[in-house]
Amino acid sequence: MLSLKAIGAANSDVAAYYEQLAQDDYYQVGLEPAGQWFGELAKDLLLFGDVQKGQLRAMFQGFHPLTNEPLASNAGAQHKAGWDLTFSAPKSVSVLWAVADVEKRELFAVAHDEAVRSAMVYLQSRAFSSRDRLGASSVDRLLAAVFQHGSSRELDPQLHSHVLAANLAARGDGTFSAIDFDSRYKMAAGAIYRAELASRLKQAGYQIEREQKSFRVTGVDQSVCDNFSKRRNQILQSMQATGYIGAKAASIAALATREAKVAVARAGLHEAWREEASELGFVGVSVTEQNTLGKSEPNDKVDIDSVLRTLTESSSTFTIMQLEAALAIEAQGRLGAAQVEKLIEDTLISRVADPSKVGLIELRDGKEQRRTTTRYTTREMRDLETSLVAQAASRQTETEHSVDCAQAIAAFPTLSDEQRFALKHITECVGAVKVVQGMAGTGKSYLLRAAKDCWERAGYSVLGAALAGKAADSLEQGSGIPSQTLHSLLLQLDKGQRKLNSSDVVVLDESGMIGSRQMERLLSHVHEARAKAVLVGDYMQLQPIDAGTIFRALAERLGSVKLEQIRRQEKSADRQMIHDVISGRTSEVLTGLHERGLLQIHSKNDLFNKMIAMWDELRDIANPSETMMLAGTRAEVYQLNQLARNRLKEQNALRSEITVNTEAGERQFAIGDRVVFTRNNKAIAVKNGQTGSLTGWQISARGDIQFTVQTDSGRQVSFSSGKYNHLDHGYALSVHKAQGQTLDNALIMLSESMSDREWAYVAASRHRQELRVFADRDQSDLLSLMLSRSRPKDVTLDYVHLDQGSDLEMDR
Repeated sequence: MLSLKAIGAANSDVAAYYEQLAQDDYYQVGLEPAGQWFGELAKDLLLFGDVQKGQLRAMFQGFHPLTNEPLASNAGAQHKAGWDLTFSAPKSVSVLWAVADVEKRELFAVAHDEAVRSAMVYLQSRAFSSRDRLGASSVDRLLAAVFQHGSSRELDPQLHSHVLAANLAARGDGTFSAIDFDSRYKMAAGAIYRAELASRLKQAGYQIEREQKSFRVTGVDQSVCDNFSKRRNQILQSMQATGYIGAKAASIAALATREAKVAVARAGLHEAWREEASELGFVGVSVTEQNTLGKSEPNDKVDIDSVLRTLTESSSTFTIMQLEAALAIEAQGRLGAAQVEKLIEDTLISRVADPSKVGLIELRDGKEQRRTTTRYTTREMRDLETSLVAQAASRQTETEHSVDCAQAIAAFPTLSDEQRFALKHITECVGAVKVVQGMAGTGKSYLLRAAKDCWERAGYSVLGAALAGKAADSLEQGSGIPSQTLHSLLLQLDKGQRKLNSSDVVVLDESGMIGSRQMERLLSHVHEARAKAVLVGDYMQLQPIDAGTIFRALAERLGSVKLEQIRRQEKSADRQMIHDVISGRTSEVLTGLHERGLLQIHSKNDLFNKMIAMWDELRDIANPSETMMLAGTRAEVYQLNQLARNRLKEQNALRSEITVNTEAGERQFAIGDRVVFTRNNKAIAVKNGQTGSLTGWQISARGDIQFTVQTDSGRQVSFSSGKYNHLDHGYALSVHKAQGQTLDNALIMLSESMSDREWAYVAASRHRQELRVFADRDQSDLLSLMLSRSRPKDVTLDYVHLDQGSDLEMDR
């Protein structure tokens, strides 16, 4: 793997750590190998071979490591040092290196060093640019020092190298500027490192097998790797204890649990590692023999079609960095770094020229200048999205489904002017595909109840669908339209178990979360039957998991009606806050929350307990479903649920507890617990995201636990844990699971890894009465940035072909 860390000013704590190591000759006294110079700029400065004492400090401070002449204009203690790019071998490789004899150990070390060099050559050619008064330009000549290390802080085997890249770039006139690193190349560089390492080990007789995005050496048991992963276990335990998850959280946990690294000679470590491995019954020398005996014919072919399909499963378009990373990941165990580079070049040349559906199209920004980086898509994805919009547009003059809604308006006298206008748009106006953009809490369900009345008066049948089971349930309860999940509806339609006809109206709720492929499948069935589709959603909320914000594209090209008068929130200040969140006015949002006493900022240690205390204060014992805590990550949700249960136990509000193995792991449930169903199940008629209260349990004659849950919709559900174990605690939910839900009181925990404008919009619009927001003090300076950043997905129609400049105008 490759991790990245900026090294601040040369007098900062981070820089001081490296300076101390260099100053004390940590690398040069035989405990670890001497550092090596790398990069074209290093050659220009006549820096070759070992890094000598004092040279690393000089480089950090912007001086010439040999002559000490200033290179940077601000050379000295305040100069920003650069970056630490750390390449770490997969644990199975580190274990084999740790227990190997001297000859094999050198083989692993050389393979690792060359893999690091290959990845850095890749980064040097692509990822750096000058930060210059004369304008930014690419930088392909680096100055860096590479230090190979062999152990973690807990002295477990961990073969890794720190590449310390200087914040220096040479100008043509002999002066120097600062540089920037484009972290979008990080994943590809890590994959190229692993591809080269795997290739060299394979040539040495080891068998390689893929392990998610990395690889492992066949024959090294996972239990052995786990035994030598004490550092990783420390970090995981810290993350679990704090409830944080994700790459940023792992970095914080790593710093929080880091102890000073003890200097121990490698020879002693290797001896200790061999003894420890022997006690586990592992002898590294036997691995090559096992690999040779079980060796099969190698398959060095990379399935490019599969790579492109995977890329377009979650995004309609992709960058060159994403393509290079995907190809390099797929090449692990098949190709070395040089071959991967050639594969990337050949793929671009051949696929851009390929007119078939697996060919690539190079895209550039359209008039709105959404992005500055050239993007790519497959012809299949471009054709799918183009055809989808074109088919919908071709039916916009149809009058067959136009019906008079006067009687429905009379039957629903409390419809607002905005709702009446929207009702006429989807019932009276021509067109077989109608789009409603409705902000959260604007009365979409009431509008659809009136529309259902209108269509049924005219003899049409109305059916509803939504991506999530809970959303489908809410659609049915709120509008009266019989509804199901989109997945189940598509399954029925694809298999012919259900047929649409021209008298059907299909209402798709939460359409903003539907990807292009699912939307195409649904609309194809609608068009074939000459039925009508009404797409209701809000593309400003959480984005689709699948590729494409096709709902936005349809709204822009077909036209839509908008619902913007928020009704859910009782307080006008809350309604204005939601509009401010959508508009990106985060400073006003945070100032308003603070002035109203709704924003609480606490230390990481106090944050969860303060939120639980406020939840306990706001909740109504008689209506437990109306107060909910919302968080960004599963780990945060888990910890909040555990703390809520502890609080209730202290109050003797839970009784008769039992431990159950659920899909999410071991859980304790007691009578009185709030629970959430996490998977749809027709047999017991529950939906994913549906909540309720546990009212009883008993052990059946078979030994299964029979649960009884009173759902928040009023039904009583009984089921066996042996047949349905998709149950979890429901005091806190993720914001993703809460989309479409309405509560009296919502408490939100902001999370750096998840919080953006779309996330904040959904979270801040769930409540009717009271909202409370909680944030970590360490992240308080970043709150405005976190909530203002918008990460909308795109569609291929947002761009034009580089060779077909008129496409955008034609599409529009």
